[in-house]
Amino acid sequence: MGVLPVAPVRHRSCAAMRSTTHSLAGGAAAGAAALACLPHSPLAAAGAITFGTVVAGELPDLDVAGSRLSRGSRARHARGLMRTPLLLLAIPAVLLGLLTRLLLKPLGRLGAHRGATHTLVGLVVFTIMIPPAYFGCALGLLHVLPALHPAAHEPATDLARSLAGHAPSVLAVLSLSTLAGVGSHLALDWLTPSGIPAAAPFSTRRYHAPLTVRTGSMAELPITALMLLLWAIVVLNALER
Repeated sequence: MGVLPVAPVRHRSCAAMRSTTHSLAGGAAAGAAALACLPHSPLAAAGAITFGTVVAGELPDLDVAGSRLSRGSRARHARGLMRTPLLLLAIPAVLLGLLTRLLLKPLGRLGAHRGATHTLVGLVVFTIMIPPAYFGCALGLLHVLPALHPAAHEPATDLARSLAGHAPSVLAVLSLSTLAGVGSHLALDWLTPSGIPAAAPFSTRRYHAPLTVRTGSMAELPITALMLLLWAIVVLNALER
């Protein structure tokens, strides 16, 4: 079976759900998945909700240079971190920034917005990229950050060792959160008129719900409100554990 190009979505204003809706849905889905699969670990649920809200829920929109996640992860935004007590966050920020700068243009050529990253194959790829990204951050903390800031050698080394020591449990949470968060993103974009190329690169067909919701219309407000309600319910459940 040949590989087919994905038809691009040119008018993003009426194509995709808003970032806030995706973030809330990502956090709710990731948190619910963690509560269901890891019921005796409230810390896992908290981590899943945070990662799902901040990252996983918006990962598919890395194919848009102006998306909130791609803007926030640019390397230049990490420069300030390098001069503050938060400098340990700089390595993950720089790595994610470099990743977006390297991948945004190629992903755009594969189908502009709502292309390669909005597929079932993309969902799998995002999930399996979590372990190498995780260990890449650990190696960065162990070798790169101390070279840039010798004074940070001891805390960076301790954090890197902690990441390695807790790798199985943390990777389980991050992978589960990514699967749930990205899945929620695809589900929401499936509700829009342009749909998603779920079966790409094997088919150019775009799938959408029988009844669709146009982004920015009054019809999207109840969906955002519902995502906020679900997010709050998941957070409250996590706090009660």
